[in-house]
Amino acid sequence: MTEEKTLFAQRGKLGEIKLNRPRALNSLDLDMIDAMTAQLNAWEQDNAVSMIVLSGEGEKGFCAGGDVKAVRAALEAGGVDGATAFFDREYALYERIAVSKIPVVSLQHGIVMGGGIGLSGHAQLRLVREGARFAMPEKSIGFFTDVAVNYLVKAAPLHQRMAFLLTGELVSPADAIALNLSDTLISENDWAKLPEILEECAQAPDPLAAAKKATAALAQTTMDAPFTAWADQHQSVFERDDLQAIIDALGAASAGDERAQKLHQGLVAGSPTSLMASFLLVKRSASIDDIAVQFEIERDVARAIVSAPDFSEGVRAVLVDKDNNPNWQPKSIREVSQDQFSFLLTN
Repeated sequence: MTEEKTLFAQRGKLGEIKLNRPRALNSLDLDMIDAMTAQLNAWEQDNAVSMIVLSGEGEKGFCAGGDVKAVRAALEAGGVDGATAFFDREYALYERIAVSKIPVVSLQHGIVMGGGIGLSGHAQLRLVREGARFAMPEKSIGFFTDVAVNYLVKAAPLHQRMAFLLTGELVSPADAIALNLSDTLISENDWAKLPEILEECAQAPDPLAAAKKATAALAQTTMDAPFTAWADQHQSVFERDDLQAIIDALGAASAGDERAQKLHQGLVAGSPTSLMASFLLVKRSASIDDIAVQFEIERDVARAIVSAPDFSEGVRAVLVDKDNNPNWQPKSIREVSQDQFSFLLTN
């Protein structure tokens, strides 16, 4: 019997959604996306629940993102339309969560990357466990920083946004809270109490307010946010108005700075097309105040990206053949034509 990849349950007036692919770090495929969308529809129609909690099975992580190997296979079998069908439905789910009539609480633990940020970050209350790590590492597979993460982090200073979204660095819960990817830090000891607490809160006249109050009583004091503090030290690097200038400046700043050296090497090794798309999207997103507009633009970026060779090649190199030796086309930032992203160049 095939094990369900997404589990649904109900505790009183609390609806539960649990990702159940722990061996794949709960990576999302279309079956899971469609199942969650259908369940959200059902709960909204029957008024059976007053709050929803979203979590992931297994200790390693909440969700490592979308199943891009499946997207690559769809691209090879059905062309660009086959691949973009995944992103259309994925983005629709995240937008649905962001504007949900029923408040959604996400439980972020372990690895929270890419689509994991999209799924959990747009919830109305985001609870993060000690030791979690967040990242948008899309440059390594020739994709771009999607899932409307730009919409989430837009209140952060430009240099912090640019540093996080370009480098793909894994950041701490304190950094995630500083960047508005999460709300409240919960200790490992208190983590197991959350389902029972949230079940009780779901009975309240205002379940979300009750959940915020109850979890605030458990909140751990966040320590210094090391990544955003590092980005602050390199503010002039990441505020530059030219992508190649950012990369060059980070290289110049790497003497005696191990993080700068590592992240510069990662930028040099990443897909130039992916980096250009992500850079331009940060700029364009600064003026977007409507999440529907954000996702609509990202659908256009996704189509442009999967139409270019780097996405298929990046997934091949990192996740299929695992030789970690992608042949990017083109090979340099200066060779990337911005014409393919012309819709990002105007507000």
